[in-house]
Amino acid sequence: VVLTPSSPAKSTPRRSRHRPSALAHDSHDPAAHPEPSCIRTLEATPLNEPSGVWSFWMFVCQALAGAKSKDWVCRTFELGGSIDCLGDVAFVRDEITGHFMANEDLSSVVWHSMLICWLGAGGPNQDTYRWLRNSRLAIRYKDTDEDLVAHLYDQVALLAEEHGQDFVFHGDSTAVHFRLDERQQGLNLLLRWHKAVPRIVAAIKSKVEPAEFENVLRSVFFIGGLTAKELYVHLHYAGPAVADTTRHIPFGPGACEGAKLVLGEDDADCGAAGQTGPRASKPTNAANAWGREAVHKIAGLRDWALENVPGLAQACQDYRLRAPHRDDPLRNCRVARPQLLDLADVEVMLCYYKNYRKLRQRFGNGPMPSTSANPRGWTRRRKGAR
Repeated sequence: VVLTPSSPAKSTPRRSRHRPSALAHDSHDPAAHPEPSCIRTLEATPLNEPSGVWSFWMFVCQALAGAKSKDWVCRTFELGGSIDCLGDVAFVRDEITGHFMANEDLSSVVWHSMLICWLGAGGPNQDTYRWLRNSRLAIRYKDTDEDLVAHLYDQVALLAEEHGQDFVFHGDSTAVHFRLDERQQGLNLLLRWHKAVPRIVAAIKSKVEPAEFENVLRSVFFIGGLTAKELYVHLHYAGPAVADTTRHIPFGPGACEGAKLVLGEDDADCGAAGQTGPRASKPTNAANAWGREAVHKIAGLRDWALENVPGLAQACQDYRLRAPHRDDPLRNCRVARPQLLDLADVEVMLCYYKNYRKLRQRFGNGPMPSTSANPRGWTRRRKGAR
């Protein structure tokens, strides 16, 4: 069922109760973001491999191979291997950043990236964001006032009321499940995010240091470590010198837990690095320092991994050469540089690593039963996807 687009709220009073019936599923060709080619030398990651570092980088290699991986977990789930080919990141890069930066509209890039995060990766398969866009609820930032933000919020609330939260929102963040809770977030959050856009734009244009840019993001109401990381990654394409993931990356407890497995430091304190909200406890200095040092340490072994992990260097080269956006200067900052992988890639793959190991321990290197539950935030690869 296709939702009929509603008119912009410039002329629509708040609390208009026109009830949407379903999301509009406009065409989205999966071939636009192809997986890297098969790496014939890949072998499945051995569970008894003594080196956690080697196993982690082999996991990255397998994930880059995508549907053609010899590892059944990586073959079944869309884990990327590089953050550049994760579904929500590629979508923002191509359909938000590329579109608005062609008109030098940085404010709209920031606002629409925030909407993506508010919905949790744009909603399932970015369909909720597409509906907002098709309904003229997500438009240029300069044409978006508080009335339109309120109308957008009301329409999303009606959609969730009719079809359920999981139809509208997505992602592994706990906070995303309470977006419509007026006691915690509600419309107030979305209005404050809308108001924060000029501050974020000013930080990018003034070329603040990467670590300071994280502080700017986290100064916005209810943006904690996880949302700051998502925004930082999305905004890298519009401001690669500021949201510079070769030098800095916000991180959460998921990456910290993965790093503990890789480095064999089970007693390390991961604190509460990814908690969100005004009352969320901040990670201890020790947890923050250990987690950041761990992510940097593992990322610092990239060159070693490229030389020693079979197929990894070839997987990276194949991805860069095959990326359909490789010649577009508005979108190619990750694939046009000498090395594909950086701190952002390591951070997100560390987030996946703990559940990856659990699935390998449960199923070995056999097929993933279709009836088994997906880890939170994981997406199964569609049949026929490359």
